[in-house]
Amino acid sequence: MNKLIIEKELLKHNVEVIKKHAGKTPVMGIVKCNGYGLGLVEYSKLLLEYGIDLLGVSCYEEAIILRDSGINCEILLLTPYSDENVLKALIERNIILTVGSVSSAKAVESAGILCNATPRANIEIDTGMGRCGFSVEKPDEILSVKDLVIDYCGTFSHFSFSFADKDTYVLNQLEKFEKVITYLNNNGFKTGVLHIANSSAFMKYEETHLDMVRVGSALLGRVEGADAFGLKKIGYLESRVIETNLLKKGSNVGYANTYKVKKDTETAIIPIGYADGFLTEKKRDTFRFFDTLRYIKEALLPGKYYVKINNSPSRIIGRVGMFNIICDVTGMNVSAGDKVTANVNPILLDNSIKREYK
Repeated sequence: MNKLIIEKELLKHNVEVIKKHAGKTPVMGIVKCNGYGLGLVEYSKLLLEYGIDLLGVSCYEEAIILRDSGINCEILLLTPYSDENVLKALIERNIILTVGSVSSAKAVESAGILCNATPRANIEIDTGMGRCGFSVEKPDEILSVKDLVIDYCGTFSHFSFSFADKDTYVLNQLEKFEKVITYLNNNGFKTGVLHIANSSAFMKYEETHLDMVRVGSALLGRVEGADAFGLKKIGYLESRVIETNLLKKGSNVGYANTYKVKKDTETAIIPIGYADGFLTEKKRDTFRFFDTLRYIKEALLPGKYYVKINNSPSRIIGRVGMFNIICDVTGMNVSAGDKVTANVNPILLDNSIKREYK
């Protein structure tokens, strides 16, 4: 019954806005996590059709699926792998790999020898994310893999806090990255295409664009500052009312009796809940003090959220359940089967829910 609706014209609009801002700089569309929840293959094909230059993924399975689905553009796997069988499968499909350590570089070279091919790879440098990549403190380690049988066609890093209000973190990481690049170039290492900008940095700091930009959440219009940038929010959940009810004054609504109706209330029951990803929040991972306060405030204010039933707003009352929500439809003439639309972040939407482009 439930399905995610993706408006192709809005997606095309977002690509046009991003391409205009990028100018002549190539744009890599990041399609990790099932295309940010929009459906990996169909979403990727549309991005390429609308003008995105190449694609980036985070896990090797996605790279293989894209190539085996007939997508022939350049694909960069942004995560380093060392498993021989995985690397062979990727090299055979002409996927650009990532090297983030001496051991991963040697693994890539060995897999290339087994495939009788020279693998292509990007060097990853850790400038402050604390994840994968060669340390900026040890650029000599990168030089130590210079002569391996690998075509190093690019070098990149990743911003850890580009959505911050201050530019301190971004400029600090950019400076570290550029210092390592200068050192490598001065020592005969060809660093290839340089890229560091993610969606937030791309939108806020033009100096981070370098030779290429990596854009993911901005394509969906689901990044801080998207409205001001001219981006449209992509994707909404469509459902149907499964039942209506009349609750008498004083009746409890939902788990834990946290909400009680103050008057006789007509309600509609809708089969969406947190198991679908509804009203779950990705942005909580910032853990800023402001975000924490906002989360507490929202948790203590039942009845704040709305869906649309027959294009009219209807307030959610009581707690969101795993599979259901209850809405106040007093005076709205709502019946079972009426259409419901709700805002969701597609990346948090269960993959069992059908994706429909229109």
